This record gives sequence, structure tokens and C-alpha cells, in this order.
Amino acid sequence: MSKRADVLIAVKDWLSRGGGAQDILDDFQLFNAVNVFLQETSDPMSDKSGLADFPPVHQAWDVWYDTWQSVRSMFKSQTQRPSVTRSHNRVQGVTRNARTRNASTRDPPDLDRMDPEEFVDNLDGMASAAFSNVTQEVRDVAFARPRYLTRLVQDLYITADLLEVQTSDRTGWFSPREMATNEELVEIQTIYSHIQEVEPSSSISDSSQDALYRLLPPGVRSCIRAYSIIRRWLISKLVAPRIGLRARQARMELLIQAIEVSRLRNTETPSATQFIEQPCVRSFVEAVTTSALLSVESRLHHRAWQSVALSRGSIGDSLSSLLHRPYVQSTSRQESLTVDVGWLLERMIEIIATPDVIEATSQEGQQLVNFDKRRFVPLKMTDLI
Repeated sequence: MSKRADVLIAVKDWLSRGGGAQDILDDFQLFNAVNVFLQETSDPMSDKSGLADFPPVHQAWDVWYDTWQSVRSMFKSQTQRPSVTRSHNRVQGVTRNARTRNASTRDPPDLDRMDPEEFVDNLDGMASAAFSNVTQEVRDVAFARPRYLTRLVQDLYITADLLEVQTSDRTGWFSPREMATNEELVEIQTIYSHIQEVEPSSSISDSSQDALYRLLPPGVRSCIRAYSIIRRWLISKLVAPRIGLRARQARMELLIQAIEVSRLRNTETPSATQFIEQPCVRSFVEAVTTSALLSVESRLHHRAWQSVALSRGSIGDSLSSLLHRPYVQSTSRQESLTVDVGWLLERMIEIIATPDVIEATSQEGQQLVNFDKRRFVPLKMTDLI
């Protein structure tokens, strides 16, 4: 009987920490097999009822039964929302240190007196403080108070609903502003700048004077405002007058290395070479730093950029070419950084725009339900701090 309990414990560990829940969702036959196994597992005492009154046997049966019930509950919860092992491991430390991270943002960082890792940690503290307006009830949920769950995800649900209605309008994402024709004056658009310019669809609001940004929940708006404020502050540091060529070049290099650090810390399995090309969840630090470096004001300082490119052995025609041979190969801290809210908005729009059905490849064929869209599993709110 103890061996049966050990098997169930192994199944539970596979579901919770071994990625078994995602494997089950990706394989319908495996899902049915595990479900049948957990539903129809026979009672080990059914064929030895005469031993039920024997205390050791009765105790072993109780252990088996509790384990069986726990695994069934785990199977149900994990197949509804699988946990991400790596994120789960880091969340405990991140949640405990959330107040500490936020406390470091009271004084603006001095770009000329800190290394890239310190700079990234400081910016991440600002991002964590801004995102706490969306995830402020995380600690209540951690203390088993599920009634806060609705409040916890309400901002993102409302945002997703607004984006879905906006996307249903064929002209909903057209910008009312004409773009500059001069290449040097072209502002590289991001989801942040676009969502603050685009007008809401008539299905959302009859008034065309407000931007879609104004209709978003307060918590999401505060994250967008934080991004805009930090971006403008970084640009002001890059283009500050009378700081000299070397100081300007050093600040540019600091921000480039900050991107390298942020990608290292948010990549699941960073490679020693070419980790810049590896996919990862975009952090707030990477997003705001990249946008500041690519701003019109920053690009006007050609001489400083040429010096940076020369020091990195690059022609400097793009930011990706400057990152082709990264300086930063490792970091002293492995904690993932606060996710970029713009990345969340982009993924929402991407899922909304995905078709609900797959068109038939032949005339006799039938349309198929696009299960890839319905299989999307959002990050847990505790993974975003």
C-alpha cells in the first residue's frame, strides 16, 4: 500500500514541478489516461477488508486515501492553470523583497556612479512599485483569502475586454496622427505611444476626444505613466547639454549593458553566446531603456553613437548590431525582472487577433476550432511582480 502512495506522490510531483500539467494539456490521450487512472483507482482495502481493523494497515490506508484525494485535486487545478516552475521558485523571494525593491526608488539613480546591475535593479524597483498598483492584493491571496482573486485580476480582465472591442473595429487601431517623413525625425512607435494616441472605437465610447488610454483601469494607466516618465528622464540624461563626449558615450554604453543584463535575467536558459537572439519575456527595464536609446533625441548625437559602435566593433547601423557581441556574459543575481506591461498588452492583442477557427484546406473539409488560441495560459499574477 505504501508503494501505491509513493506512485501517487510521484504523479503529484510530476504535475506540480515536472511540467506534467502542460504535457497533459498538449496530449489529449495522455489527459484521458491520467484522468481515468485517478478516477478509477481501486481501493487497496477492497480485497483485504479483513485486515482493515489492523492499526498499521488502517493507518497506511488513511495515508493512501489522503494522497489520492490530494493528487486528484492537484490534477484538476493544474490542468486549469499549470504553474511555471521557474517563476514559482523565484516568486517567494521576490514577494518577500517587494517592499525592499520599492524602497530603493526614492532617490533617482546616478548614471555616472553605478554599474549596469545596480542600474537595472534600481529601474526594476521603480517598475515593481508601479506594477504594485495592479498586483496590490497578491499578499492577500497568498494568505488564502480567495475573495480577493476577483479584485486581483480585474484590471487585466477589463483591459483585455477593451482591447477586444477595439480590435473588432476594422479601423480601431489606425493612428489619427500623420508620421514624419524625415527619417531622422521618425519616432519609433511602441504600444505605449500608440495606445495614448489611438481613439477609442465607437463601440466603446461615443466621445472621440479621449484616447483609448484614458479608458484603461487606473492600475494599468499608472504603469503606462511610469514608463513615460522614466523614458523621458533617461532621454534627458542621454542628451544633457555640456556633459562632454566621453560622459555621453559612457551613459549610452551603460544603457546598452543594462539591456544585456535584463535579457540575461529574463531568459530561461541563457546561452553564453548570442543570448540577445534568444526569446524571453520582455522586462520593463529592457523596454524603457531600449525606447530611450532609440528616441529621436538620442539618435541626433551621431558622434557619440559612432564612438560606442567603434568600441563594440560594430558599424552601429542598428541597436541589434551593437548587441551582437554583448559585453555582459553573466550576472550576480538570477531573479527575473518585472514584466513589461506593454508586453502584456501586445500578447493580449495577439491572442485576440488570432482566429477562433481554422479554415478548411479543401472544399469538402470542415472548419476546425483553433485550440491553440483557447490553450493560452496567462501568467499568474504573482509571476509578474
